[in-house]
Amino acid sequence: MRTKAKELKEKIIEYLLTNFRENGKEKITEEKIASYFKISRTPVREVLKSLENEGLISVRRNSGIKIREFSKEDIKNVYDVRIILEEYAIKEAIKNLKEENIKKLREYVRNYNKARKEGKWLEAKKIDQLFHEKIVELSGNWYLNYLVKKLNVFSFFFSLPKKNQKYRIDPNPYSHNRILKALIKKDHEIASETIKNHILWIKNYTLKNFEKRR
Repeated sequence: MRTKAKELKEKIIEYLLTNFRENGKEKITEEKIASYFKISRTPVREVLKSLENEGLISVRRNSGIKIREFSKEDIKNVYDVRIILEEYAIKEAIKNLKEENIKKLREYVRNYNKARKEGKWLEAKKIDQLFHEKIVELSGNWYLNYLVKKLNVFSFFFSLPKKNQKYRIDPNPYSHNRILKALIKKDHEIASETIKNHILWIKNYTLKNFEKRR
């Protein structure tokens, strides 16, 4: 269940990503974010502290908010753990899959493909996150759901394109649609292998783009 605090965190993450993408070195502060959302500084400070504790940003009085500089090893570690967790999650999800879940996952597939074709990087990443989190949610394991959501936030920051960089979202050969078909067939082995290859491809694609941005 999404709370107001979670919604604000998502909005602030999107604000940070958009501003760093479009405005480059422009200083971003707690005060500026509070003014943008027309709220007090206290909830903004709490979100920023949370993001800092998670290792996503640094907050300094004089220099403002900075996105952490990630390494290739950081990217490898996060995606390797995601593979392990989501392989387990999809096997458990098969047990709880219902028609309304299939309908929702199909909606995510359609919307993701549309956003990707239109080159809407941030929108596509958000829909991709919802697709994966829905599968994990269906596992029925709340702690697994919590861990994967934490890891998914990193993928936004890993994939952040620099200003003026033309960012291409290539189609994944192990698509969401292939994952969904395996789920519907309740084929544990194919579902596990497909989601593993899906995330592995994202990992390698992210590393490739990471090298281009250096």
